[in-house]
Amino acid sequence: MEKPYGREAVKEAIIKAAVPLFAEMGVDRVSFREIAAAANVNHALITRHFGTKDELVRQVSAWLTESIFQEIRKRGETIQTLWNSGFTGYSTLIRAMIRIMLDSSPNVSNPQPSFLENVFGWVEAEQARLNLKAYIDPNVLVFLIASLMFGSELIEPYMQRTLGISNKKFRELKSKAFQTLVDELKEVPKPAT
Repeated sequence: MEKPYGREAVKEAIIKAAVPLFAEMGVDRVSFREIAAAANVNHALITRHFGTKDELVRQVSAWLTESIFQEIRKRGETIQTLWNSGFTGYSTLIRAMIRIMLDSSPNVSNPQPSFLENVFGWVEAEQARLNLKAYIDPNVLVFLIASLMFGSELIEPYMQRTLGISNKKFRELKSKAFQTLVDELKEVPKPAT
């Protein structure tokens, strides 16, 4: 990696270097020196630009949220295409977000706008396409999608290892789980007003 120059380039390099380290080892087990080495910067620059680890985590979390949803919009992803792809291309970002959520206090891992607020906005935009708007509260959909997205990332290595499931088979299972959810939600009767 080329050495970054300038305040914004250094901050971006540090954030981007922290993502795969947080995804792999968790927030607590990663040191400033490891992040600095991966970013090709002096470790003192992390303290200079972020102050504390909590602030670095907060900014990484905000960057992850923006990056995930920017990529979703750029690709024109729908809930179903994203689910059917097994979140291909998002795994490291999602794993880093999970580790941040698990390892940090809610005040640190919940930047504005938060990840779930972005999921909510995306779900609202998708509801008309799925023909669910009249039948289910968007908060319920956000809960289900976030639970399935994060949960599937957490259990994938375990299922692959213990049950001998390949990546392809696991993506097929996720796709079937999503389709079952959508099919069931379409059957939910319209609430009485």
